Amino acid sequence: MSLKAKVLYAPVFLLLLISQAYSGTLDPTFGTGGKVTVDFPFSTSNDHDSTGSYIFVQPSGRIIAVGNHRQRGGDGVTPGVVMTGLTSSGVIDGAFGGSGKTLDWMPNAFVGLSDAQLLADGRIMRLGQFVQLFSTFSARLYRFDVNGFTENFSPDLHVSESQPLPEKFAVQSDGKILVIIRNTFQNRHYLVRLNTDGSRDATFGTNGVKEIPRIGTMPDSRVFGMQILPNGRILIAGNSGFSSSTSDYDEVFLLRLSPEGYVDHSFGKLGLVRQTFGGQRIAATDLIVQPDNKYVVVGAVKNPDNDAMMARFTQTGRPDFGFGNAGVVVTDFTPDGNDNFTAAKLTADGKIIAVGAALTPPSTFSNFLVAEYSANGSLEASTQTTFTPSQNSVASDTIIQPDGKILVVGYTRNANTSINGNVFAIARYTDITND
Repeated sequence: MSLKAKVLYAPVFLLLLISQAYSGTLDPTFGTGGKVTVDFPFSTSNDHDSTGSYIFVQPSGRIIAVGNHRQRGGDGVTPGVVMTGLTSSGVIDGAFGGSGKTLDWMPNAFVGLSDAQLLADGRIMRLGQFVQLFSTFSARLYRFDVNGFTENFSPDLHVSESQPLPEKFAVQSDGKILVIIRNTFQNRHYLVRLNTDGSRDATFGTNGVKEIPRIGTMPDSRVFGMQILPNGRILIAGNSGFSSSTSDYDEVFLLRLSPEGYVDHSFGKLGLVRQTFGGQRIAATDLIVQPDNKYVVVGAVKNPDNDAMMARFTQTGRPDFGFGNAGVVVTDFTPDGNDNFTAAKLTADGKIIAVGAALTPPSTFSNFLVAEYSANGSLEASTQTTFTPSQNSVASDTIIQPDGKILVVGYTRNANTSINGNVFAIARYTDITND
């Protein structure tokens, strides 16, 4: 039986999973009962909004959260980026950015956030699009010291005049940086390689730039993940076939390149894997590589409501039939409701922690969703957490601390009802275990 046919049977199999009761233990030593919210009232306006997107733990133990922000200025409401630093107990760390919070925002510009990562030494890098209103588009990569202050680092990422959109970046073991930039008009993707100081690596492509082959042959393709594999090869994951009416896609793709940026023909079909899901719409959001060099993508599939999804592929690009049901795990946490995964990480013993959101009717509000799976895709435990009562709580990213505790960041509605917007929501769990 084909993979497509087997995926159609997944909901029947998963009914057995949702009948079990699961729970997670919030860490009482973090914030208030294991939860922290952070507002960013840089403006006196009651119209400001912040959503947590990425979370990290520096070698010092400080917690860093990065996310999107918007607030009202003289030219209306414009977007920016905010960061905050917390102590290990969840208290705002005033040494970070001078007040515990930083803001990159302009009243007459669009400051976007595409990706953020923590370097091994605790510094932070952030990628995004910068748009001067009614003017030029550019891709920008920023680097910050361990205390959140901007370093002198201005790499040249100019590869296209047609509204370049930076999507993802990755840091090689030698410190060189790979950045993916999409030409939004022509659906062309470029890979830029930078030296550690931000200068172009002239040994890569043409002046440090190579067009990424094969992705452009898929309609409206968008990258959501890039990983540097142990052998130096480059793994890229994305969705293609976007629908503006439903905000999802036709398929997931994986592309593997050599360290020099050439297509790796030993992977998939001439370097490319294109996976549909039985005609169901899909929205994958994150990519992780397991220690055995198998590749897992997470997200959601319409089934017909949104259900959380994971799919695993072998090193050669084939569906891994030792994972879930024919390489796919679709979990319906909320029957007749909507749930999805946005990000995932691996624990020290190889388990998968996936986070996102779950909405169970008749409620119209979602909760943080945190689930633990075995390395082979068996659901072991899950939990749901709410922040502001009767308001959405959505998880965006997670990180496993060295002591095994699980940090999750996202957003919830501002508890101050006079404020029109969201705040960062951060939870820490000691474990996700069966009741």
